[in-house]
Formats: sequence, structure tokens, C-alpha cells
Amino acid sequence: MLADLPAELLANITTHVERAQDLRNFSRTCRQLNSFVREEGWKIFARSRFPSFPRVDQSAHHIVHSLTTLSRNFDRKAIVARNLEPSGSIMSLNTREQLATWKKPRGQTIGYLPCLDSYEKFNGGDIHGRREILAWSAGSDLVVRAKETGPAVEALYDSCSPADRHTYFDQYHHKTDWHVFKIPGSIEGRDDITCIQILRPWQRKFSPNFGRYVEPIVVGTADGELNLLHLNLDVVPSWRRYIYNTSNRIVRAISTSPSPRPLLAAALGRSDLALYPVYPGNNHDTSGVEPVSEFDLLPDDGTEQLPRIWSARFLSHESLLVGVGPSKEPIQLCAITPTGFASEPIRKFSIGASISDLISSNPDSKMSSAYSLSGLPSASDPERDDPNLFLSGWYDGVVRLHDVRSPSTHVSSYWDTSEDGAVYSILPKARERLVVGGSKHCMLKFYDLRVSGGRAYRFSDNGGGTTAETGESLDASYEDSGWNVFLNSRNDSCSRRDRILDSPVYSLTSPSAHSPSIFAGLEDHAVQVDLTSIHDPHPDPMFQHCLVRTGKKRMVNIKKSWNPRGDVSSVAGYEQSDLLLNVQSGVGLHQGTLPGWDERWMSSKDPKASNSQQNAPARRHAHRHRRPNGGAER
Repeated sequence: MLADLPAELLANITTHVERAQDLRNFSRTCRQLNSFVREEGWKIFARSRFPSFPRVDQSAHHIVHSLTTLSRNFDRKAIVARNLEPSGSIMSLNTREQLATWKKPRGQTIGYLPCLDSYEKFNGGDIHGRREILAWSAGSDLVVRAKETGPAVEALYDSCSPADRHTYFDQYHHKTDWHVFKIPGSIEGRDDITCIQILRPWQRKFSPNFGRYVEPIVVGTADGELNLLHLNLDVVPSWRRYIYNTSNRIVRAISTSPSPRPLLAAALGRSDLALYPVYPGNNHDTSGVEPVSEFDLLPDDGTEQLPRIWSARFLSHESLLVGVGPSKEPIQLCAITPTGFASEPIRKFSIGASISDLISSNPDSKMSSAYSLSGLPSASDPERDDPNLFLSGWYDGVVRLHDVRSPSTHVSSYWDTSEDGAVYSILPKARERLVVGGSKHCMLKFYDLRVSGGRAYRFSDNGGGTTAETGESLDASYEDSGWNVFLNSRNDSCSRRDRILDSPVYSLTSPSAHSPSIFAGLEDHAVQVDLTSIHDPHPDPMFQHCLVRTGKKRMVNIKKSWNPRGDVSSVAGYEQSDLLLNVQSGVGLHQGTLPGWDERWMSSKDPKASNSQQNAPARRHAHRHRRPNGGAER
């Protein structure tokens, strides 16, 4: 009998189990196998079917539920989008007063350009137990949202009055507190925040202990302010800061090294790079922290069009990636030595096919710009990225994957056959998916990073429905082609200015590889995109508590569960391979029949779709002329 086999053989058998449902049924055969699956089986399944996801201190059964559901929702384009804006419990960290409403920035000629960052911390043992921090810039305001989930939060929600539930909890029943901070003396339009980064928990070992719920956030501004803010989000709010000396140069990009004692790299002015200790040796000296190293990466060579720095990203403790342009070598890899920056970049990447273009100084090399950079996450250590692999987003609309060990300028590339706008932001989800923010039309693009045949997990196609304990779909499409979504809401009021319909996606962030949420920064606002299906009776554990069941049969009330405050957006999207526009219906109003798409989607030609005037911007763009040589290079 199986129960009599040694654990080593059972572990080997488990690596060949393809569906979570089969492993669940396997665990129900006897007590011995149930104990093995509970203690080891789910961990083996997660490692073998989702090898690129980092390990976390959580129940492996719940992790598998979350990962299988996330994979299904990516494949079926199952998203729920909402515009983000502080509401309910809002605290001003400057005045320590509760705010009735948050006033958006005013007095700018264009809407503010948000930059975002987020992370989440798992409270060991239960997938529901998480603390999520989201921060984004709104002009000269810094907005921070702190969210708590877990059994204790669920019990607190059940004991609260309806008024308190609306004030202190979000639509998913997560305890949510908003905080707003403005650097003293800052003026809207002059001192706008240009870049932010939240220090992760492993980067706080040497941080001063200012309180239990203190969030250290590095903030750079257009007026040359570079501060490390310690924001206390506890019952009694407060703040402190370190001020770094920038000589009043605009802060264009920042990055902190992945170390317990991190360094801070800042791109200042047009082309200067400066390196600071995040925590000065004397913690009492909080003003005028001087750089330990500084140099001009792009000295003036007398050319008519001077390049500038667009982005910076630590690839490892000893190397910093810098995106520049317009240039024939838009990516430069700088070495970090014990004394600071090396005098010259150790490698430069061009748009050409191989590094020989750089060696021969090929005069035909193309000019371009690299706007966004991201390390490729490592599964072995969630606190570090792979020091050899990174992704870059370019002016020509292509995302390139680079390997510093390879002589080629890039080893793979991803682009959209239907739209060739510049890439402003990129976000890898583990080593499986890639989310890209375009430069036009509020467009979010999704790609599969895995090579053909590289998927370790697929959904079964034997029948329909979902399993009760894993949320595993039994009716899924295996299309690997990319797909696009227009984040401008089709059901918004007409009060928003038309130019925002053409906004770029300036920044992207997700709290973790396991998180079903993605946050996008668009002109004058931010959007939360949750990868979840409103028709899934067993959604990601993060959303299970929001389900409202009514009637004798305890059926899920779709509208009360997923849209109790009427703030869900209906968006449009299409697959890059066929360009047929599809639109989302309102929550609970329609159950679609598009093969391979989530139930909210329907064809724009469907009579039930909203009026054509709301669809026009998306439809007009989706039928643009296709590029002659699109696709994903492998």
C-alpha cells in the first residue's frame, strides 16, 4: 500500500502529481497519507510546480491555493480594477489630525505623475496574516496605505458596527489606514516627489528604533530634496528624517542596495551619480549627509542632444545598473568598490544584436533610451535578485532580458505586435509573468516569461468548475500570447479630463510575487488591479473573507461581495494575437462566454456591451496597423 512506502518514495511520487486536486484526493485515502501531504506534500507540490516563487513562512496548503488561483487568473485575464484614493481613516502625519477627506493636489498645469512602491510582510503560519504597505507620490504629497489581514482582523470586522466597517476596513474586509505626509515647506508643482523607495524589513537591521510600526521611506523631489523619512504609523503618529546633500540638483532616480546595511544610489541633475550610506555612522546627525562617492556618468561632449539618466537599479551589492538616453549605449553597468563608484562603467549595453557592436564602435548602432530597469527575482532568496539577469524597458517598445555573463547585448526580448509605444515601467512576477506599462492609452501589457514547454503547472481541461479546497480551475485556456488592458475606466463619470485617457503607466509595483494585487501609477491617479475572478467560489485566500452568502443555499451574492461600494471599474482589453476588442461588464450584470476569458468579459460587438462612445478610444487604438515583425524572441 502507498501508506507503507518510505517518505522518500512518497516525495518522489508527489513531484509527478500535476494537479492540486489530485494531491488533495491523495491525502484523503488514509491518515498516514493525509499527515504526509499536510506536512510535506504541499511543500513539494509548490516547489515542483512553481519553482520560481520564493518560499515564505506560511501554510503550504494555502500557498498552493494562492499560486494555482493566481496562475488561473493570469491565463483567463481575470481582473478587478479600482481607482485608488484615500478614504475612511485618513491621518495627516504633519498635523496628527484625522482628515475627513483627502484633497488632491491642485495648481499644476498637468496632473501629478505618481511613483509607487509596496511590500508585504507575512505573519507566519497563515496565508491570511499579512501586513501590506503601499506608498505613492501625489505631487508633493506622500500617501501611505497600511493594510492588515488575518484571523484577528476578521474577528474585529465581525464585531464592528456598519459605520466602523466602512471607515476602518476596505471592500475586502481588510483593516486599512491611510496616512498623508508633506515635506515641510514644499510647494505644489515645484517640489513634486519624483521617486520613492520603501526600505524592506531586511534592510532595517541598523535602523534607529523609532517604534513598532515605523516605515522608512526614501523620497527624492524635483527641487533637489533627498530624504529618508521614518514615518510612525502607530496610534500616535510622528515622523523623523535624514537629509542627504544633493547640492539642490533634481533627484531623477534612487535605488538602495540589497544589504542589511544598505547604500543609497541617486541620479542627480542630468547625469550625476551619488552614493550615500542609508544610515550615517552618527544616527543623531540627521541633516546634511554627504555622499561617499560621486561622478558624472555622461560628461558633456559637445553634442547637440545630450543624454540624461532615466533610471537606476542595484543589481547586486557591488553593481548598479543605470538607464540613459538618447544614446547608442542606453544601459551602463557601474561597479561599486569599497571606496565608492569605479571610474568607468564595467559594461555598456546597446540596442544591437551583440557586444561586437560596442567593440567595433559600429557607426550604424541605433540611438535609443532605456526608461525602466528591473532585476529578475531569485527563487532561492526572496531578499535578493539574480546578480546576472535583469530586464529593461526601451523607447522602441521592447522589453529585453539581459545576462551579464553573455556576450550578447540581450538574450531574449518581448514586444507587442499591435502597439509600439515606449515602455515606461516593468514588473516581473516571479520568473513566470511580466507586466509592462506603456507610454500611451493607460495600457497595461501582460507577457509569459517562460519558454515554450517551460510551464511546470497547467490546469486540467477535463470538465468545468473549480475544486473546493484549492480553487483550481478545470476549464482553462492555454494561450501563451500576450494580452493588453486599457486601465481607463469605461464606467467613470465624464468629469475626468480627456487627456488622462491617453496617460502613460508611469510606475508599477506589487507587494510580493505571491500577491494577487498590482498597483499602477497613471497621470493624476493610481489604480489597483486585483487578479481574481468574481465568479470563483473559492478565490485567493486574501479575498475569501469578503464573500457574502445569502439565501437558503448560501449562494455568493456577487455584487455585495465584490462591489459593495460601487467602485469597480469596467475596462477594455484584447489579445495581442487577434486584436479583437473585449470589454468588461459591470459586477454581477453579465456572465460572458468568451473562450479562455473570465466571465466578466464579452465582445465589444455584443449587444449587451456598453454604449460605443465609451469604447471608442480603446477600439480605435486596438485596430491600429500591426508591426511587420512583432512577437517574442526566444
